[in-house]
Amino acid sequence: VGQFSAVWIPNAVAYIHESVITVGSGTKIILEKTKENQALADQEWQDAARLYLDLYREVQADLSRSTTIDWAPLTARLDRVIANHPDSAVRLKAAAIKSGVTEVQKAAAGVGSAPVPSTPVTPTPGTTIAVEPVKPGTTPAPLPTAAEIARIVQIPAKPKFVAQGMLETHDYPQVGAAHHLIDGNGQVVAILKPAAGASVGFSEFVWREVGANGPVTLAAPELTGLAKPVPVVEVSELALGR
Repeated sequence: VGQFSAVWIPNAVAYIHESVITVGSGTKIILEKTKENQALADQEWQDAARLYLDLYREVQADLSRSTTIDWAPLTARLDRVIANHPDSAVRLKAAAIKSGVTEVQKAAAGVGSAPVPSTPVTPTPGTTIAVEPVKPGTTPAPLPTAAEIARIVQIPAKPKFVAQGMLETHDYPQVGAAHHLIDGNGQVVAILKPAAGASVGFSEFVWREVGANGPVTLAAPELTGLAKPVPVVEVSELALGR
């Protein structure tokens, strides 16, 4: 009659063809609506991921942009993903991105005024953002943690001096200066002369690492004998550097 194999009932798998299942119209509507909501949630996530990737690259290219970017559209999308997406893994990834954005906003708030939030755009089915595509179900790589983003967007402190280096005596008669600063390679980084009415003790700092403040102009090579234009600082303040 045929061969028989022993099967442990709990491991048995039964298949039923869809043709023998009767689904009411109400159930069909619910299933279709669920599928539509899933598509919208996926679209929302992909749009949020693309927007995040654009802003992340923008901040990496210019850290100061973190103080002027309007983060509201991104955070609004992430909030909707966190609230509505059926996949818990996606919700966690969206929450991680939002946490990082919050750190960015905190860092930006410490160095400048936050931009006026714009009205978040509600996506419609089928809308896309024309940027580098993101593979469905994934987040843009690399995805930094909140701490990493906070570190990346820390705005560098304003330099203490307009010029800094080792002070040497050197005459530049055509620019009215008798000192310059050199870097670790012996290259001239700035020419120094006292500002009008200022009493600057250059002699105290010769062969020492110093910083200078004051108005800056650029001297052409024909005025200095150097290979390239060099800043000339009219020194109002001279102090030990570093």
